[in-house]
Amino acid sequence: WLARRGLFKPLFDAGVSGHLKATLVRVPHMVVIIAAHVFGMRCFDIEIPLGAGMIYIPMVLLVASLPLTPFGLGTMQATAVHFFAPFAKAPTLVQRQALVFGYSLALSTMALMLQGLIGLAFIKQVAAMGIFERPEEGGEGGEGGGAS
Repeated sequence: WLARRGLFKPLFDAGVSGHLKATLVRVPHMVVIIAAHVFGMRCFDIEIPLGAGMIYIPMVLLVASLPLTPFGLGTMQATAVHFFAPFAKAPTLVQRQALVFGYSLALSTMALMLQGLIGLAFIKQVAAMGIFERPEEGGEGGEGGGAS
């Protein structure tokens, strides 16, 4: 029944082997992301054991993908502070939380900058594909037609 639905059809068409291949293709990317988190934590004097990192980092990434921002902070930063503050090397809880918040915010900022640079590197190729061209507007209204 689900396989006939438009939304689920591609999932069933891929089959088990298709899903396994897609997962294998993502493994190197996830290894780089996890390594970046471990390296970032080390730079901020947060020494997380391997086992805890393998459990908590994917949880932080999962929560970061949710479209929520409680109390004005990003979900990634709030979750990172919750999980990683005990591993930070600072005398007080507030200082440990600040270290984790700093690592998380710095890593997010660096990732955003890297994605922007990658986007700039490929903007000519994307423009050549015609993605930025507007479709011809037809029908009523013409130019500047109406208030928004």
